[in-house]
Amino acid sequence: MKITKHILYCTVILLALILLVSACKKENGKIFSIEGKLENTNGSYLLFIKELPTDTLAIDTIKIDKDGSFSFKSEIDTLTFARLFFNQQGRAISVFVDKGWKIKISGDASTPDLVEVSGGEANDDLTDFKKKNKSLLAKRNRIYKDLENKKGDSESLQTELMNISFELTGKARDYIKKNPAKIASVVIIHHFYKDNSMADRLEEQLNSLQSPAKSFYLTEELHLFNQSIKQSRVGAQAPYFSLPDINGKRMSLNDFRGKYVLLSFLSAVCPVCEANMPYLLDASKALKQKKMDVKFMSIYLDSDKKVVKDKKNSLPADWITLIDVQEWAAEPVSTYNITEIPYSILISPEGKIVERGISATELVSKLEELIKNNNKQ
Repeated sequence: MKITKHILYCTVILLALILLVSACKKENGKIFSIEGKLENTNGSYLLFIKELPTDTLAIDTIKIDKDGSFSFKSEIDTLTFARLFFNQQGRAISVFVDKGWKIKISGDASTPDLVEVSGGEANDDLTDFKKKNKSLLAKRNRIYKDLENKKGDSESLQTELMNISFELTGKARDYIKKNPAKIASVVIIHHFYKDNSMADRLEEQLNSLQSPAKSFYLTEELHLFNQSIKQSRVGAQAPYFSLPDINGKRMSLNDFRGKYVLLSFLSAVCPVCEANMPYLLDASKALKQKKMDVKFMSIYLDSDKKVVKDKKNSLPADWITLIDVQEWAAEPVSTYNITEIPYSILISPEGKIVERGISATELVSKLEELIKNNNKQ
């Protein structure tokens, strides 16, 4: 009987060990690892942000050693897109993670477009695209730096940047055409076609995708984004909104049907918005001198109404000043697809969007051109 009990106990312990090992293997199967070394990170940590299929973000902090090396391990359930941000510089690289992947990262943090990421098919494919277009990406990075440091002629640099961007977009189009099923194609579409001016081409590229890229969750997000920019692109009817002015009176674009409206999004605590305001005031004054009836309507994305009222005191009496205390969560920000401020949109007397991102300095000449063309018809 003692022998039987001994055997029984051993059997139970053995089964427990088997179950424990099995559980560990199952858990370890979800683990991915990242290790690498970056130059010029200028910080002590990286932010690793995963964009999960559940439309949520998961954020981890990764410590950087003095020599720029770092390592990180975590668990993941499925192929997931992530971004690795270099501290507070606003620069980031795209990284895919999946169960069991061992990812290696190397390069210069000051040139994120050229940072190499290996490990996993999607990462390898993206890095291959970078290598094949290294010269163009390096030129674009140089121009960005020159513009940031105000080095050289700004207009010439902008022209050069536009030409390089056009060429890179062509390279992206060719890659997607050759690789419609690759997950990397989805990220390339995101990088090169997610723009208000690219609505038609974005839809074309998305429709060209094949499985598994076609069913990847980022593709669905891009389809939703495409639908949102369609309703606020040039030629579309301006989306409806109703907001209170500084006195609490609700107003909308419909109140000014029959007139051109310059709709501006800004904030009372935005230094760039403050610097841009004199140019808007000059444009308003010039249009009045030319007896052109144009309404200036500003939507302030501020929770503090008092600071907006203070700004209103320095504006002409007929300047429409609206407030949305939800700030960046405001509905017009979404429906008009506003991603930066200050940002102005010109709306026709018929309520259609004439131009997006129009600057104050080009407003007068644009309106003169539109009115002249309308008189010819």
